Amino acid sequence: MKTTPGLSSLDAGGPFPLFVIASAWRRGVCCLLLGGLCGCGTVAPERQAAEFDASAVPDSAWTAPLNGKTEGRVTGWLGDFDSLQLKAVVLEAAQRNPDLQALAARLRAAKARAVLAGADRFPGVSGTVDARRAERFDTREVPQPQVTTPVAGASATPQTIQIKEFTDQFELGLNLSWEIDLWGRLRNRARAGYADYQAVEADFESARLSLAANTAKSWLNVTESERLVELAEKTVASFEETQKSVESTYNRGINEVTAVELALSRSNVASARSNLEARKRERDAAKRSLETLLGYYPRATIESSTELPKLKRSIPVGLPSELLVRRPDIRAVERRYAAAIERVAESRKALMPAVRLTGSTGTSSADFAKLFNRDLLLSTIAGSLSQAIFEGGRLRENVAISQAEQDELAHDYTSAALGAFREVETALAAEQYLETQAEALRDASREAVFAEDRALSRFQSGLVTFITLLESQRRAFDSRSALIRVENQRLQNRIDLYLALGGDFDTTAPLLSTAANAIPPQ
Repeated sequence: MKTTPGLSSLDAGGPFPLFVIASAWRRGVCCLLLGGLCGCGTVAPERQAAEFDASAVPDSAWTAPLNGKTEGRVTGWLGDFDSLQLKAVVLEAAQRNPDLQALAARLRAAKARAVLAGADRFPGVSGTVDARRAERFDTREVPQPQVTTPVAGASATPQTIQIKEFTDQFELGLNLSWEIDLWGRLRNRARAGYADYQAVEADFESARLSLAANTAKSWLNVTESERLVELAEKTVASFEETQKSVESTYNRGINEVTAVELALSRSNVASARSNLEARKRERDAAKRSLETLLGYYPRATIESSTELPKLKRSIPVGLPSELLVRRPDIRAVERRYAAAIERVAESRKALMPAVRLTGSTGTSSADFAKLFNRDLLLSTIAGSLSQAIFEGGRLRENVAISQAEQDELAHDYTSAALGAFREVETALAAEQYLETQAEALRDASREAVFAEDRALSRFQSGLVTFITLLESQRRAFDSRSALIRVENQRLQNRIDLYLALGGDFDTTAPLLSTAANAIPPQ
């Protein structure tokens, strides 16, 4: 017997295939709404991702001058530093740093939220199994056996008793609820959720790059402090030798060494010892900072190098500005902007009618064995159309809020891009300044050490004053200390450049996605 689906119908041949019915209902409702509700309003077209202002971007290369040297291709910016220990420390930080592990957990949560954002596009199906037992008491009269007595003869008096009865009832049900995404509102929500996940993923990549850079810079600071402590110790030893020579000369009354010169010599040694303690304090703080990044207790016991690494390559000529597009923080802002575009479209489509489909099928029986009998299944299906008439302007204000948030992110995107360009240009320019400064300090240090040796020899021969010797020693120490610091600054500036570019000089920059492909292929 052929049956016609209705609000309540019994299918003698079994339950209705609900997904087939849902598909038929969706086609019918779509035709009805498209034909009869066209006067209710139109869905505003979705705004596409805005193009970045081209006037803010250099044509093909950075404006800061480069040194014109190009060396072989390397994979990864850590390969530009001639230090295996530096690479090992950075990799260890990536594995142990607690902040990065917390961001990894946040990324997993964002992925789950992206899945939840798209879950409303699919039907919701739930099943129920109920079992009930009812207890009922019944009163009945039970006849008693006849009893014969000499006086009354035979007699039988009925007796009233209560009987407890149990009634079992079993029910099996399957329910379906589905909002038909007629206007694409739920699709926009899913795209926005996935774009949010991509933004958090870019945040994680940015944090990982930042951690690697900060760990490398912290390791370089430890190495610099070790070299400065070593230099300070040598300076103290050198000044102490000078003091012994001055005291010996003063005690013998040779070369007319006065008490003032002896006091200056002792003051020089005390100042050098004070500087040594300051350098040790800086080394202690640098080691504890590095240990914290590595996820260790800050005991200031980590081993370090006493030599700063050398750079294997110079900055290539014509470094394209497109490399900056791969910066994860720029990608994060762009992905949030793409999510905002989708949310504006979602809020606009919330003004349109909502179409929902519900259905159910199930059986009810006092016998559990008959619960799965197809002949007893009852199926229902229903569709509904709802349109908000008056909500105090809530829906339209949601559109205004979404639009304002999108405009805010558009300006954030421009600001982030301009800030990134500034960081790259600053690092490129500083590369040249620091290289020139380091070369000048190498010359100054070489001449100051030569002058120190000659002044000490001539002072012992009585050819120069003690003031000349003190000045030559001070200049030698200052120039060597400054050279160590500038060499570290040059290495750290190169790390800042890698951080500003989002990686090394060779990796191809990925294209930014638009809102139209913010979700993976379905």
